[in-house]
Amino acid sequence: EKLNYGKEKNKRMFLYGFLVAVVLLILVNIIASKAMYRKTESVQLANGTINYTPYDFKIMAMYQETSAKGKYEEITIMPGSEYVINESKSYCTLDNKVHDNKAVLKTFEGRHIISHLTKQDKCYLYFDREQSAASKTVFSLGLKTEGAIDSITGPACIESSANCGGEGTNMKQNGLYYAGEDDDGPSYVFRGTVDNNWVKFGKDKSNQDIWWRIIRINGNGSIRLIYSGEGTPPTGNGKNAIDNQAYNTTRTDNTYVGYYYGSPNQKTYEATHSNTIQNNIASKTEDWFKNTTKLNTDEYLKYIDENVGFCNNRQISKNPQDWLTDEGIENRGTGIVKTAYKGFYKVATNNNSWRRDKQYPDLRCSSNPENFEENADYKRDYYTWKDHASRGNQALVYPVGQITIDEVILAGGFGGRTNSDYWLNSGTFYWTMTPRDFDGSNASVFTVNYDGYLGTYADWTIPGIRPVINLKAETKFTFTGNGDKGTTANPYIVSD
Repeated sequence: EKLNYGKEKNKRMFLYGFLVAVVLLILVNIIASKAMYRKTESVQLANGTINYTPYDFKIMAMYQETSAKGKYEEITIMPGSEYVINESKSYCTLDNKVHDNKAVLKTFEGRHIISHLTKQDKCYLYFDREQSAASKTVFSLGLKTEGAIDSITGPACIESSANCGGEGTNMKQNGLYYAGEDDDGPSYVFRGTVDNNWVKFGKDKSNQDIWWRIIRINGNGSIRLIYSGEGTPPTGNGKNAIDNQAYNTTRTDNTYVGYYYGSPNQKTYEATHSNTIQNNIASKTEDWFKNTTKLNTDEYLKYIDENVGFCNNRQISKNPQDWLTDEGIENRGTGIVKTAYKGFYKVATNNNSWRRDKQYPDLRCSSNPENFEENADYKRDYYTWKDHASRGNQALVYPVGQITIDEVILAGGFGGRTNSDYWLNSGTFYWTMTPRDFDGSNASVFTVNYDGYLGTYADWTIPGIRPVINLKAETKFTFTGNGDKGTTANPYIVSD
């Protein structure tokens, strides 16, 4: 009986097993058939993967920003959190025709989000490097960037200008451009014939408004301004300078290229270029800031960045072709030894030729970007606010300086060529704080001239002084006019 019972049990188990197998085969067949229409694939990430279904959408291509701002290369691996989806460039199309405006393509808190898609969507993703401090300021100001200045081969100009065309000109370079990195990061500069960079900030002792124009957005996101007059918006012809003054009263030694300087006839570079004596325009600028304006009050000082300074770049030119390197090389930069400074190489060639086809602006004040705060050049030449800044030379009594030749070039100036088609050309002469050279008798410092020529002797009294300040990155602005922001009719007005 036990044997017969076991046989019957085995028959039932076999029947049950057969039925289960049949059901499983049916289910497998159904699942396999569905897989023909819907399957899960993966996009490889720099760290991990993100799953998606081709039934919902298809990634047609991905592009990643290169080291050149605004340039992209195709990639097959989705980048990690150091990149963000460019929401304006990335898009999905429906049936290869129209854009799907409901598609969400963005990066939030380090995560790439792709959602609200349909099965017809085909998506193209562009990834930018993580937004820099300067980019955030550009966004907060509501400004539009025009891409990168790929090469400075000529003056910025507009197509209708008589100065355009011919050798080495850049056509229609007008707007806010990526200009490379300063010591703090990526920077953006206003270039060409722009008119949307006007700011009202501060009052003079007569309670008139002080007008400024934005030179650039610094690498830490702060906003660099150059003085442009008081009262009503100026139109040039000297109204945008606080005074006319010699850079130094004498020019007979290398020391006089300094914004602050040492004593003449020194035998060492360090002594020659120490920061012990204010030059004329430094003294005049700081006196203006303290005594003729209300900028030196808590009401306005709270908006000024304490750590951003001004570069009086006294590094020696490393170009062996520069015309002043033929004698006394071991003592360059001292006493009356012929010396070409780094600024010389940026605009000129050997034998003092001004026919360089390309200029070489560099917003960094350090010769060692990897460790700039400890760099000797930076500690000597980067002028920062005494008792407030934590870096640079901390020599300035007040947080105000001058523009550099690098900023002038990036705005559209060009050495040795007439060019009126950039906003920093005001029709008058004014000083930069960038040394040019010492030719054995004369110390020369760059100026912005009415005709585009750059550079003059340090004791020339004709150039004007245009103070420069830096507003904090988080500075907020209001507007009282209508129309485009940043114009004289609707300027940026600093507010709480």
